[in-house]
Amino acid sequence: IEQQGHVVGRNWQQELGLPTYHEEWECLARPRNGISQRRVQFIVMDQSRTRLPGNPRLQPDAIELPASCELELHHTGFVVGTVFSYACGFGELKSLIPAALGIEIPTDLEGDYIVGTAQLFDSALADKAWEGIQRGIFSHVCPVVFQPAGVPTGTGQLVQVALACSDFPGCPNARIVRAWEA
Repeated sequence: IEQQGHVVGRNWQQELGLPTYHEEWECLARPRNGISQRRVQFIVMDQSRTRLPGNPRLQPDAIELPASCELELHHTGFVVGTVFSYACGFGELKSLIPAALGIEIPTDLEGDYIVGTAQLFDSALADKAWEGIQRGIFSHVCPVVFQPAGVPTGTGQLVQVALACSDFPGCPNARIVRAWEA
């Protein structure tokens, strides 16, 4: 960002008609009936340079994956779903993953990668997230990795994935590759 000068992010909240106040968001985030049938699949990370300070590369094969983690709406603190499945494109499996999952992998991925699948909650806020995915407002995700002191750069534990816009994603190749209703 420093090299680009002043950057104004996309006003996705306004595009989706979301309210201004936190209390209204809390009402929208309340689940109606638990989990919806809406699913989204995405590249969680690859080994390309991130846009984090120092441009470190994540090391997917050295990231500890939880059984599940939260799918957050654009680093707002509001959770709209659960990431429940991972496919690791390491070594010779890299070329097998796309056919196994029925997806196209972006051609500009670098090195090893992880594909995640999330299921959205049944809430008004998750409906807005789905609308954002369908309209292309949310085209990327951002993996949140906890990196304890002393561990090598680009490693750690995945703790959350956030839906993100394409205007300045932290991990440029962490893209949504498919969304559907089961």
